[in-house]
Amino acid sequence: MNKLTSFHNNKAMQDRRCVCVFLPNDDTLNVIVNVKTLCQELLVQVCDLLRLKDCHLFGLSVIQNNEHIYMELGQKLSKYCPKEWKREASKGIDQFGPPMIIHFRAQYYVENGRLIRQVVPQRSYKLLFDSVCNSVSNLLLHILKFNNQRQV
Repeated sequence: MNKLTSFHNNKAMQDRRCVCVFLPNDDTLNVIVNVKTLCQELLVQVCDLLRLKDCHLFGLSVIQNNEHIYMELGQKLSKYCPKEWKREASKGIDQFGPPMIIHFRAQYYVENGRLIRQVVPQRSYKLLFDSVCNSVSNLLLHILKFNNQRQV
């Protein structure tokens, strides 16, 4: 019996899927989860992999209609996943099928970043808000340039 056949005959393995988690610094984590995993369980798993203790500041989001939608932690991942992710694992190159894309992001604003006890969450938190501020600054600069060009 080859590996692919034994994989498809093993019910526990058939219920597993790949999740690609994008981090604030643009790194990714590939995590194998059960189809029935709760969002809270994935968040805890990601925080454990990153060695974060202050994970209550962070959340998981998916992109729907070009917007980040934060996942409700009590819901199953399958509520937010693409339809093909729920179906039987693919028989292609990756035995777990195409990964579901999830973003690990700061979910709550902290007025004083020094209140975050660990260095790693401080950096992640700062990276996210720096990228948001840069995006907003760039947008404002483009608007100003456009308005200046129109007035000339």
